[in-house]
Amino acid sequence: MCEQEKFDIKVGFGTDRGLVREINEDSFCVFVPYPGSENASGFQAVLGVADGMGGHRAGDLASHFITDKINDAFIQRKYREKFEHVNDFLLILKNVIREINLELYSVSKRDKTLYEIGSTLTLGTIKDSILYLAHVGDSRCYCMRGGEIKQLTKDHSWVAEQVNSGLLTREEALNHPKQNILTQAIGFDPNIEPQMQTRKVKIGDKYVFCSDGLTHYVSDNEIMDIINKNSHPQRACDSMIALAKQRGGEDNITAVLGYVNETLTETKEETVDLPSPEEKKELLMRYGKKILFGILILFLAFSLFFLGTWYQRSQVAKRVEQLFVQGENYYRAGEYEKAIIMIQSVLEIDKKNKKALDFLEKYKKKNLR
Repeated sequence: MCEQEKFDIKVGFGTDRGLVREINEDSFCVFVPYPGSENASGFQAVLGVADGMGGHRAGDLASHFITDKINDAFIQRKYREKFEHVNDFLLILKNVIREINLELYSVSKRDKTLYEIGSTLTLGTIKDSILYLAHVGDSRCYCMRGGEIKQLTKDHSWVAEQVNSGLLTREEALNHPKQNILTQAIGFDPNIEPQMQTRKVKIGDKYVFCSDGLTHYVSDNEIMDIINKNSHPQRACDSMIALAKQRGGEDNITAVLGYVNETLTETKEETVDLPSPEEKKELLMRYGKKILFGILILFLAFSLFFLGTWYQRSQVAKRVEQLFVQGENYYRAGEYEKAIIMIQSVLEIDKKNKKALDFLEKYKKKNLR
């Protein structure tokens, strides 16, 4: 009997405004096919975090602009339209990131209200059991394997360069007044050089993607300790965010976790002797139990999938409402251009949003008078 080993990825994800910021400028990507589904995207997982910046609302728009583009490129497979004949997926990923950077840079140049809009991006795509990692900024990706945790990304920041040069200690860098100065970010400059790497995924790997709102308050060893204490990634994710808030929560906090902790096997049967009636009865009882257990596992998996879908939809609805309220506030304050930008952002997310369409109609009628 020949066997080919496969794995399943369980995810946990969360984002929080924190205790000080008025809005949440973080965003995240989470995609894994549910067990037994037809994975049309060709990926075993797409996981990532974007931490926006650029002033009131601009950072929020930047990070969601990036994660929406990632969704289009990889989950909706649009990258194939342009890179159909490129065999090196790491090169494809790098070029997609560069194109998203140029798009966001162009947006900031066209709209003066979005001056210096930008965002970090730490993105992992798992394809054919390989993690393809792209990184720009100071969000991070960790891998926990064999009882050790390793930071896979390098911070693109001024303090990180000083630490690497031996001019600052890690402790000094943590509270340094220049800790938020980035040397690279999506949207700030037309030319970027993302950190790119590949890594063979192994059963038991646990991956953490997070913004600096988490790592500023929770150390690498504490992240590992929380993972060790929580067998499900959602509980671990919630615990990390809660700890960061408990210790100050001055920034937005986002974490996405992926546990590679289940194996599935495909088998190819060889010719064997037919079992006796007694053996058939024993086999039926044995496999009957396995089938019941499998049904239970599928039920739990589907439940988690629909819970995740509900959570994502609620997050989208919350974001739409926040953008609409901000648009109304700008409108009442007479800042009509900003109001229109907010409402257009709503329609980019939900093209049939009745409140947003009514708002634009009201705005057109006012200008025609």
